[in-house]
Amino acid sequence: MQTETSWIAEPDGVLATEIDGLRLVVRPPTEIDGFVRFMVLRRVDCGAKKLFTLVASGSEDSVREAMRAAERMAGSYRWAGYDRPSPVPRSLPELFPVRA
Repeated sequence: MQTETSWIAEPDGVLATEIDGLRLVVRPPTEIDGFVRFMVLRRVDCGAKKLFTLVASGSEDSVREAMRAAERMAGSYRWAGYDRPSPVPRSLPELFPVRA
């Protein structure tokens, strides 16, 4: 059985929810592009600061489709075992590892 996700409308019109350390954000369409954008953000463990890193994003034709797409991506991300907060990298080589 699938549980209903509680989305909160923020003052700027953005819809957001948080599931297991992942923040899902849906931005309504603008006059410029007309697409509904969504993002899945992962909480980064940084002491008292509330930081997030982008793990997935996309666009859909409607707000409802964007909400479902964000929930699907978050579910896939959690299923793969990446739902735990990640530590903040200490240096650029940790951010951009060089592969030999």
